[in-house]
Amino acid sequence: MKRGPATLAQPAGRRRGVALIVAMWIVVALAGLVLIMSNAVRIEAGAIANRMSLAKVEAAMAGAEKYVLALVAEEIQDPGASEDYELEAIPIGDCFVWIIRPNYDDDGEFDFGLIDESARIDINTATRDMLLELPGMTENIADAIIDWRDSDSTVSSQGAEDEYYLTLPDPYRTKNGPFESVEELLLVRDITTDLLFGYDSNRNGVIDPHEAEDVGLSAVINQANRGIAPFVTAWGLQAASSNQDGSSGAGPDGGSRININAQDTNNLRTMLEEVLGESRAEEIANRTAAERPFANVFEYRFEVGLTLDEFTQVFPRIYAGQSQGQGPGQDDEQPTVALVNVNRAPAEVLLCLPGLDEADVSAIISDRESHVDDPANIAWLSETLTQEKVVAIGGLVTGSSQCFSAEIVVVSGDGRAFKHCRVVVDARQGTP
Repeated sequence: MKRGPATLAQPAGRRRGVALIVAMWIVVALAGLVLIMSNAVRIEAGAIANRMSLAKVEAAMAGAEKYVLALVAEEIQDPGASEDYELEAIPIGDCFVWIIRPNYDDDGEFDFGLIDESARIDINTATRDMLLELPGMTENIADAIIDWRDSDSTVSSQGAEDEYYLTLPDPYRTKNGPFESVEELLLVRDITTDLLFGYDSNRNGVIDPHEAEDVGLSAVINQANRGIAPFVTAWGLQAASSNQDGSSGAGPDGGSRININAQDTNNLRTMLEEVLGESRAEEIANRTAAERPFANVFEYRFEVGLTLDEFTQVFPRIYAGQSQGQGPGQDDEQPTVALVNVNRAPAEVLLCLPGLDEADVSAIISDRESHVDDPANIAWLSETLTQEKVVAIGGLVTGSSQCFSAEIVVVSGDGRAFKHCRVVVDARQGTP
């Protein structure tokens, strides 16, 4: 008798083993799915937290900008007032704000406060000789800067116009107009980031330890290592309020200052009588009529024989304007050369003024500390420098400013977000 094929039955233990393995794979798959979903939720939660922190930083930045406007307003009314504020780690909501600026005494340390734009050399109006005194500057770069900003297409001695820029791999034309920012200098021939920013690669105003290590610097760091950026501005013409610069402005009592070059000396005589007395006023007014025109008020002091005390009293009330048909109290055109605020300019900037050497600059920096009560009145400069030197720079200097900038850094309290912003505040029209 024949038998059919035997049916192989699955043992019960084996069936249970297969089920267990399948269940384990399902558990692993579900666990993986849970992990993936939880990771996605975690990432989304982090992103939401980041967005919330960024929103807080944006709001704090807006608040910091308003704070800077208030600081400038106070600074205009009371020069030096902003120096009394602690501008490091200011709490605004859940964020912290720093208002940073270059430390001209130590480029390895931060300083905090407003930046006076008139304490820098204006690249839009500086002469070739002034530009050449900047750290690392060369004749060909100075000429290229002037060619970039002037209105013509004539190549200066060692400068560059369209003939050069149109041959570049990415060609462009010479602007033939004023610079709108310091960074625009990078478009000018031969200007590199090394010249402009030095070793300050993250552009925070100091040479950080890692930046010093990257270039092998020693512990002693000099100012040139930050490039020329801390010493130049594109907003100098907006910076200086007129004191002796060829425009009328306002005197100490809010009235118009008097043009010492005006043909009619009646207003000048009246002012001099009020300040110096009738006899002395007559003498000075007669000398004024005989010696005018004057290049600036410092020349005026020496030509008419004012003492330092007399000049200090008269200085805020006069200016050297146009001489042909110009009547007292009439507004002149604004100056075409940006003035340097000798009260705040660092040594590198003061050395750019014509004829000054290191001894002169040291004397200015030393003497200005004694005149902080009335910084706008820089009559003292006529005693600090020789007559020849103070007359040479008299039309290029001022004691006050109307334009400030601020480098604002905001960091959220949880460290998730930050923002670095530069604002420029113009207060020439009154309200910043």
